[in-house]
Amino acid sequence: MTGTIAAGWPMTFPDVMLGNASALTVFNNLMVTVELLAAQLLFALRAPHPGRARVRAAQAVAVMLAVCALLVQIDAAVASPTLRMGVRYGVLFACSCLAVRYVIGGAGRVAVVCCVCGYAMQHIAAAVMKIVDLLRAQAAIAWSTPMLGSWIVGIVLRGAVFASIYLAFLHRFIRRLDMTAVWTGSRTTLALLTGAVLAVTVALSSYASAPSLGLHTGLVLRAVSVLTCLIILLLFGELSRNHRLTDEIAFMKRMDAMRADHYAQLRDVIEETNVRCHDMKHQIAAMRASGGAADGAFREELDDLARTADLYDGVARTGCAPLDVVLTQKSRVCAARGIRFTYMADASCLEPMRERDVYALFGNALDNAIEAVTRLADPERRIVKMTVARRAGFVSIIVANYFDHVERDAAGDIVSSRPDPRGHGYGLKSMRRIAGEYGGTMSVDTDGGTFTVSILLPDSPSDATAPATG
Repeated sequence: MTGTIAAGWPMTFPDVMLGNASALTVFNNLMVTVELLAAQLLFALRAPHPGRARVRAAQAVAVMLAVCALLVQIDAAVASPTLRMGVRYGVLFACSCLAVRYVIGGAGRVAVVCCVCGYAMQHIAAAVMKIVDLLRAQAAIAWSTPMLGSWIVGIVLRGAVFASIYLAFLHRFIRRLDMTAVWTGSRTTLALLTGAVLAVTVALSSYASAPSLGLHTGLVLRAVSVLTCLIILLLFGELSRNHRLTDEIAFMKRMDAMRADHYAQLRDVIEETNVRCHDMKHQIAAMRASGGAADGAFREELDDLARTADLYDGVARTGCAPLDVVLTQKSRVCAARGIRFTYMADASCLEPMRERDVYALFGNALDNAIEAVTRLADPERRIVKMTVARRAGFVSIIVANYFDHVERDAAGDIVSSRPDPRGHGYGLKSMRRIAGEYGGTMSVDTDGGTFTVSILLPDSPSDATAPATG
């Protein structure tokens, strides 16, 4: 907000008194109030809100206009310009916070953030408009063109400037802002940012409007105030982004912990199943040796049982217990779905990793690969390959599979192809997070019809063993 509400623009306007104030003063204050509340509501409608939000917004605008009209009458009775401005902006800010809180249905701190951001955005637009007005006044004098200083030109320019800036912020900033995440910082941080915005919008703008200042000084002060408000808005954007990333990381850690628990339980099941399959194979061999398998039909049943026992008795043995569990389980899934799964793994490379990270890293990688090839129409392309090896002083983990297509967002990240992507797409992010925790990197290559996830981790040399294959 600027300190020029009552000053007006160079224009011809009816000199009519409305109570204690002129029609020009009333008009300017009402227009600025609409601009301010419109900016705040653009932010407020991005926050969770109850039904009938637009009806509530219309009611809030009506109440704010009534408050503004009352403030105009109070302003005329206050002699001190400084006190008058402080009362005006203080009351408007407090009332707008209450109005926005009514629109979004509670959440006091969210309402304050919406109002602070709206104040900053409105001030940016108003400061730009003030610069346009100063240049317009100079041009009207230099070119001897009174029309440039007319009321109608000022109205048209003001509408164009505010609409352009508001739309630019809406598309480039507000739509990317999570209003419920911005206020998660401390109350002190929110109070300091609120104070900074009010100081810029009131104090600096009031000083910049002083008649004693030259044109260039006024322009510089306006530019400084615009830059300050931009920085504050960007800071709110970073608070939102950091909170979203924090929540995302916390969610991934919970998912990885659940995955680790699942594989820990699965390890016991696999061990028990292997024992039973081993016993079953001995029983089948004994039945064949006893001569009871002479009957052809019975012999076929024994062969089917033997094949089933072989399927469930296949246990990966890389030397890394958590990796063995993942590979064993995924091998059985692949066998059931007609997927050829081959791997070569040097388990000694993974000794520095925590068990839960091994579960999460390889579980996510193989789940994504299996899901991708399962959707392929051509059975010959249902192939998943994995290697874990030391290369050039790094631990190289590569998981590759064929795919049909992938979609990427503006940042280049893979977009989930599931019908409902909510809650999905965290596999690659979790893998990237784990690689980063160990000082490594992860890349995704989609060239040549092959989806390849490559992870490089710093090597911690140990006694190398022969790689396990499957």
